[in-house]
Amino acid sequence: MTKNTIGQEDWEEREERELPEPVSKDFRKSGISYSLAKTNVEYREGHEASEYFLGEILESLGGHSTQYFTEEVQRLTNKYSFLRDGAWFAKDASVPYCKPLNPRRDVYNLHKLVKYETPPGARAAPLLPALDSLTAEKLGTKPEFFWHEVVSRGRSIGITEGFKKGLCLCAYGLPSIAIRGVTQWHLKDTSELHPEIERFATEGRTIYVLFDQDKKPKTRNQVDKQRMKLSRVLEQKGCDVRFPEWNLDEGKGIDDVLAKYIDPNDLFDRE
Repeated sequence: MTKNTIGQEDWEEREERELPEPVSKDFRKSGISYSLAKTNVEYREGHEASEYFLGEILESLGGHSTQYFTEEVQRLTNKYSFLRDGAWFAKDASVPYCKPLNPRRDVYNLHKLVKYETPPGARAAPLLPALDSLTAEKLGTKPEFFWHEVVSRGRSIGITEGFKKGLCLCAYGLPSIAIRGVTQWHLKDTSELHPEIERFATEGRTIYVLFDQDKKPKTRNQVDKQRMKLSRVLEQKGCDVRFPEWNLDEGKGIDDVLAKYIDPNDLFDRE
């Protein structure tokens, strides 16, 4: 396979960036252009970051002004104070989704960092990337019509875990829905698809499920279990479900693999 340099020139041309270097590096290494990243994410830090993330929760508790600063508000703002160090947020997400620069540790596994955050108790809705004009032009569409055309024309799609992977797949020509975790494809306490996924689950549509490869047997089994559950629901609706595979030494996530190599046809057939 050939080393991938897609998107690198786009970053190099930007002398002044609205995304700080740690964030820029995160997207560059996944082969995502500056224009596609900037269309989909924004950077926040300080109290703005934590208050934006907890906004609806704080409002439901009476706000975060001194007059209404309850014990529960104090607990939450302290718990998520690490967001003040900075984080990139998915734009236009109905429920906030972000990747902190300084992630917290998982309370159930102190050896593990929580890389991505959704507000506690919030509905973990899937995310649909937007296209910048350059990517849209490559795909023969316009940004404002992209997802409508995907739905109406029965185009193949991908379902992956993580917004950055969804952006990477879109950049390579496979419209992809990003779920926030491998268990987040269905409504809570049911096997019903999220409405954001349901509208794509149509007769004859090819859907690629692109979850991470993992060397830990326990994690791999958990991921495989969710992959099979999701595929059964999709197949019941008449979808053609496929599971591209790659070697772990090529990368853990699909973005790692595609960022290294130009030709994705070894993994899936693009339309």
